[in-house]
Amino acid sequence: MEPILSRSERVAMEEFELREWMKHISPDTYEMNIYKIHREMINMWVTGPVNRWQSTWPDFWHNMECQPPWKPTLQDIEDNIDEPYKNKLLKIMNYEANFVISSLDVEINGDHMKFLRDLCEEFECEEAFDMNDEEVNRILNLEPRDVFQESSSEVSRQNCKRALEIIEGIMEKDNQQMDQGEYIEMCNLLKELY
Repeated sequence: MEPILSRSERVAMEEFELREWMKHISPDTYEMNIYKIHREMINMWVTGPVNRWQSTWPDFWHNMECQPPWKPTLQDIEDNIDEPYKNKLLKIMNYEANFVISSLDVEINGDHMKFLRDLCEEFECEEAFDMNDEEVNRILNLEPRDVFQESSSEVSRQNCKRALEIIEGIMEKDNQQMDQGEYIEMCNLLKELY
């Protein structure tokens, strides 16, 4: 007999499943599902519901502060999005209770687009630093070495100093993200220290 989950456990499981779906890389586009949802929202804001067979292309709306004249809604996105992405938008907009939206008839605003953009950036950052269980266990089971004791060598001190410089450089950046070169250099420094 399966254990009965509490409401909070069910909500947590649903959020986890939605999060994994958003981070999933689509085999068709080679990008995360959340990117497709975000792009569809931007397209709806900028061009409105476009019929690809219409003879003239609509005007573009670039002002993110006020709504375009066609008043795009979440339902417009849902109606125009491809099948594998349908029925996810309302759940995504209510993800982690950032918004309380009960219907897709809500008009899109700048906050909605910023929320989706922030999710894209968050998941992109997670993807860049995704580690397997073996790496995580190795980090969790590190033992203090002479790096942290008075007898540490000059090379170890220089490696520690360089690692701190890399971290400080990252913290001074606007996006506070480590690029691939910094990541590799940091891994090499830590490997030498270990």
